[in-house]
Amino acid sequence: MEVAVGQLSISDEITPDGQTYRMLMLVLIGEPTADKIEFFRIASSALDRATMEAMESYTWCDHCKINFRKNGSGTCPVCHQPY
Repeated sequence: MEVAVGQLSISDEITPDGQTYRMLMLVLIGEPTADKIEFFRIASSALDRATMEAMESYTWCDHCKINFRKNGSGTCPVCHQPY
């Protein structure tokens, strides 16, 4: 039998200037037990690592005002300005 210990919520938030941010939230279901707390500690750590890795693989082009995945060329894929 599987028992749900938590829920992962993902939402995109758009700022007034048009930038989009992905929000990840872990929500505990039920009473906090030692097992659930340990699960959330591990899950939170994994989400933190994944978020940092994703942030490091993207960059911003000041010229085009876009966020994009870094490529091997070191330039923006649209305007080809160096990043």
